[in-house]
Amino acid sequence: MPRRSRLTPEQWAQARRRWEGDPRPGFQWLLSEVELAWGANITRPGLGITAKRQGWAKGGKPVEPLARVPSAHRSHAAIRVVGTGAKGSTADFAQRLLAFFAVPLVAEDGSKVLPTLQRFAQTAGLTAAALQALAHEQEVRGPAHPELAAALAKAQDLQVALLIEGAAVGDFDPNLAALALGWLSP
Repeated sequence: MPRRSRLTPEQWAQARRRWEGDPRPGFQWLLSEVELAWGANITRPGLGITAKRQGWAKGGKPVEPLARVPSAHRSHAAIRVVGTGAKGSTADFAQRLLAFFAVPLVAEDGSKVLPTLQRFAQTAGLTAAALQALAHEQEVRGPAHPELAAALAKAQDLQVALLIEGAAVGDFDPNLAALALGWLSP
């Protein structure tokens, strides 16, 4: 399981102001925003405990989304949690993403394998939404991580191909494959 990141007292204060000033219920949207802005991977229970202990309450002054860490720092932080925790470039991360999907439909032990972007993101210590946001992050001169965006598009295509091919040869239930393909369609 990936190591959970800690927020600084100032980041907690910013997160509180953001949550109190936003009408959306729950904490899931804030968890995603914290992860995208700061690369921090805090838990829902941890956020809930902190909010309760500090007396967070809705109805505060609306504030702008959380200030993002510069992309080079944020993407490096996100990539650091992959695998053994070794640091790597977005190109390395893109290669790991494609390798994750380069598997046969049936594993050596006979079990059926269907890699998903959600599972890859989880193994990397991210959410699928954070992975998408990182891949499609824009800078003034264009995409911040073009190699990751290209790898993500290929991985999505591979996921669709695996579902179609697996259902066609009977490795996956056709109804389940059709349902999953509906979720994956833009």
